[in-house]
Amino acid sequence: MQGVAAVLAWTGDKDGAIAELARLLSMPGSPANGEIGVHELQVRPVFVSLRGDPRFEALLNDPKNNAPLY
Repeated sequence: MQGVAAVLAWTGDKDGAIAELARLLSMPGSPANGEIGVHELQVRPVFVSLRGDPRFEALLNDPKNNAPLY
């Protein structure tokens, strides 16, 4: 599922990538099941083009997206 967001970010479609990441982060699940988490977004090189964008930073800093991974 996160592959779509990665491709959008890699091809320069920041709007699409951030929208897809917001959708993925709102879905129940866990990173262990293939879902994405903010901790992964912070370190994956494919999302480096999104760093500094206020919308991306808001996703990373939103408390509801920073729930414990257990």
